[in-house]
Amino acid sequence: MTPMAVKPMKKKIQPLLELGPPTNATEARSFVVAVNYYKLLWPRRAHLLAPLTAVTGKKQFVWTEEMNQSFNEMKAVLASNCINTYADLNKPFNIYTDASNYQVGAAFIQDERPVAYFSKKLTSAQQLYSTTEKELLAIVLCLKEYWKMLYGGHLTVYTDHRNLTFKTLSIQRILRWRVFMDKFDLKLKYIKGKDNVLAEFVLQLPIMRKPAEEDGLLKIQLKQKNKGRSEEHTSELQSHSDLV
Repeated sequence: MTPMAVKPMKKKIQPLLELGPPTNATEARSFVVAVNYYKLLWPRRAHLLAPLTAVTGKKQFVWTEEMNQSFNEMKAVLASNCINTYADLNKPFNIYTDASNYQVGAAFIQDERPVAYFSKKLTSAQQLYSTTEKELLAIVLCLKEYWKMLYGGHLTVYTDHRNLTFKTLSIQRILRWRVFMDKFDLKLKYIKGKDNVLAEFVLQLPIMRKPAEEDGLLKIQLKQKNKGRSEEHTSELQSHSDLV
């Protein structure tokens, strides 16, 4: 609540605000498809989306200032309260999830309008999980993140990984996650990857690093570089010693 109006919680739209611009035509196409999902809610989308639509079918991808302006305005609209609605705990939730090798994503929908978005980077250990484990982890993490909103509600979770719709997997980690998921009134349904546009949209685009993260990454790179130079110097001294 604000003095002027009711606005969506920042937590629910943060994954959208942190999305970086597309780096290739495939990512641009994913963004365009996701925006078109809300075509009935936002009639001006075609005009502002034109710079991005034009590049989706091209092999050569060059990011321009016009495209950047279009992308940023689209993100603002998708995250605004004219598109996002507020959770009605008496109505069912449709949750669309997806996973890649590096992060997981989800979109929460009620009455064909977004309630919240979720995105999380995988740890180095989680990146070693199998595809099935990553896809199931996406569901588990989004349930944990929005436990208070989802617990007790009727949930339909859509996944483009058909194996999750069967309860035949006996891996210990998956069995623990299944026990956790049984706490919810939840149904798993398979959806074709090409139709899972919302989760794929949140998942495909890179997450922008915060300045602190950039500094941390730079320090790690410099440390590794200096370590490499030190090892080379030590090797040179050893070689010189051997010659002597």
